Amino acid sequence: MKLKKFNELSKPIYDKWDNYNYNNFERRSNIECLLQKKKLIVNFKGVINEMFLDALINYDNLNTILFYGISKVKLFAYYSNNLANYTTIYGIKEISLSHQQLIAFFYQIYFDDKYFNFRKIKDIENYISKKMGKKKTYKFNILIFKNKEGHNLDPILKESNLFYYYSKNRLQKIILNTILFNHKSLEMLNKINVLKYMNNFKQSRKFFLKYRKILFEKVNHMDHHKFMVFSSINLYLLGLRDMNDLDVYVDILDNMKTKNSLDKLIRVKNDNEFIDFSIKGTQFWQPYWNTWLPEWARLCGTFSFNNILVDSKFHYYWLGVKIIAPMCDIQRRIHRNRPRAYGDLIILKREKLFNFRLPTPSFTKKEFKLISDLNEEELNECLRNEWNYVSKKKIEIFKEEKIDRTKFLSTIKWWLKEKYNFEVTINDVKDILNIRPERKKINPDIQEKINLKNKMIKLKKRITGDYF
Repeated sequence: MKLKKFNELSKPIYDKWDNYNYNNFERRSNIECLLQKKKLIVNFKGVINEMFLDALINYDNLNTILFYGISKVKLFAYYSNNLANYTTIYGIKEISLSHQQLIAFFYQIYFDDKYFNFRKIKDIENYISKKMGKKKTYKFNILIFKNKEGHNLDPILKESNLFYYYSKNRLQKIILNTILFNHKSLEMLNKINVLKYMNNFKQSRKFFLKYRKILFEKVNHMDHHKFMVFSSINLYLLGLRDMNDLDVYVDILDNMKTKNSLDKLIRVKNDNEFIDFSIKGTQFWQPYWNTWLPEWARLCGTFSFNNILVDSKFHYYWLGVKIIAPMCDIQRRIHRNRPRAYGDLIILKREKLFNFRLPTPSFTKKEFKLISDLNEEELNECLRNEWNYVSKKKIEIFKEEKIDRTKFLSTIKWWLKEKYNFEVTINDVKDILNIRPERKKINPDIQEKINLKNKMIKLKKRITGDYF
């Protein structure tokens, strides 16, 4: 798809919003106000970044060049003197990266470049030292432009003797811009453990790169926004533990550019057991997701799960793959109230990677059943035996039961040792989770006497006027 006019920059994001029935007047208004000015864009906040990211992914003739060691003013002068005849400039964005961020950044943008072979962190360190020296922060300016006639800019750029990065193909373009125009992606550069990603958890690395290859080869790049990896992928990328499989949420397959998308995904699933697809509107969709997703969205601070797919506050990219934000995954683990999830939460809290409150677990659990799996007699029997409807929609029923406290805590202790090599005692787990001693059960006859005595004391205070 080709970009023709300046105001068409907003078309891809508006089309995406319409696809998700997403309507945010303030964000749309911010875009419209900016485009009406028809000026060089230099302020990139929130939705403006998202607009450019969607435009860059969808428009073949819209591109970016990353420059280091040149200010905005000098970059504009360089553009005017050297590139203006071949391109139309739309904006200049400035970013600053720490040394740690820069390592993760270069690892990604050069990952598929056959001329670079970063096998060790030291290789990246040496490259940075050679090209830029070692600094606390590195400032970059990104030139956003439309190529008028598909002109090859490399010969012109090479004559400049400037440090620049210009994508050679669509894959590199997607990787670069999903970092530059997604605030969460930039933020995660500080948290993802590149050393462990390169050297540890080889099975997880194999899973992730296989899925990435499938995504870019089988799915049209304009459909990638419908695919989002979630769950233990974050623990893996943070360098904490391996993942057992790869969970992928896929939105409804309507209005897809990818031909025969469901057939392709079925074949992918059959050939790759480690990929666990949840595809809305297909046989890969569990009905309980219809009630769980709105609840999950609420826990993340929004009203619809579509917002998590659309709004960059709730997802980031690694090597061009869309991944749910860790804080969304943390909320899911807290809500699950399972011992293994609490083991993961303890490690996340211990590593101080994110600021969240670790609540004391509830020693009750809810068992769920889909009404569609029950006949009328079975449903009535459940409702007579303390089962209740989850919601007015009557899709599921649930029953609350007590959890074996000792088994719950023992499982946390085992999980911490098994997955993180972190040895603790049961008492350590109790202290970490602020678990108070369990109240001993009182003989019913004694409890009745205590209750009667308390009632008599209250009655006496009322009579004597000493109640308050």
